[in-house]
Amino acid sequence: MLTVALRRIAMLVPILLGVSMLTFGAMHMIPGDLAVALLGVDNAQDPVALENIRRKYGLDQPLPVQYVKWLGHAARGDFGQSLRLHVPVLDEILRRLPVTVELAFFSVVFGLNVGGAIGTLAAMRGRGWSIFGRSYIMLGVAVPSFFLGTLLILFGGRYIPFIPTLEYVSITEDPARHLLGLVYPVISLGTGLAAVIAENTWSAVAEAMNLEHVRVARAKGLDERRVVTRHILRNALIPITTITGLQMAFLLGGTIIIESIFAIPGLGRLAYSAINLRDYPLMQGIVLVIAVMVVLANLLADLAYALFDPRIRLS
Repeated sequence: MLTVALRRIAMLVPILLGVSMLTFGAMHMIPGDLAVALLGVDNAQDPVALENIRRKYGLDQPLPVQYVKWLGHAARGDFGQSLRLHVPVLDEILRRLPVTVELAFFSVVFGLNVGGAIGTLAAMRGRGWSIFGRSYIMLGVAVPSFFLGTLLILFGGRYIPFIPTLEYVSITEDPARHLLGLVYPVISLGTGLAAVIAENTWSAVAEAMNLEHVRVARAKGLDERRVVTRHILRNALIPITTITGLQMAFLLGGTIIIESIFAIPGLGRLAYSAINLRDYPLMQGIVLVIAVMVVLANLLADLAYALFDPRIRLS
């Protein structure tokens, strides 16, 4: 398993290289002159000042040269200086990263528990749960996370005042209020994931119920709870793990909107600011970090296969 993990980690190199090229190119395709934006319209009338700012940030060089220089520094852990915040990019990312990781973690936990429970009950408990499960899946997939978040702020703030809506409290200041402040963001971000997991759990459990060893276990008179947990759900965990790993990219992308709506000082909100301010170094660093997180999440999903089913051999 260690060999497989190292092989998957080695695959990070070409993936991150491709992501960095796409991000670098996309950021420089945004209309407008970055040098003018940095100086301001009034100061940009001075050609000397404009030339100096281009030379300072290397904007006077061809794009391939700029990319190679940036990539060389990034390979040494130096993502450069934020053009707007005037701080090292990596330091700012590491300062915001724990907030986003926490939000994503609780959203995945919410999605797995809610989606897994709804999908299992819909597959095993008859027509009533089937109707509820199908309704939840349709709504969860159709309703955007930002719309759900807005509704929670409007109605939750009015009818459930003890749960903060637009107030982020650090865990070091007040742990209880910090966790309460994550309730609405986690629901907003995790509801769509829960719907996808519910749909896949439903089909996986329904298929597992018809397997021969499940019928044999029931024929032997084993307790129904044991049959469900040890035989049905264990077989259903593999497709659920797959879809969870694949959904991580969408989940982390959703943090940009959710963190902005709920005023959470995480990586997503930082990315939103970097896009608006055309902070190239900061945006490129954020995209690379998110790409690493997505690949590592899928690596964990791959390694989990062998734990859920020893018959599976990773290669």
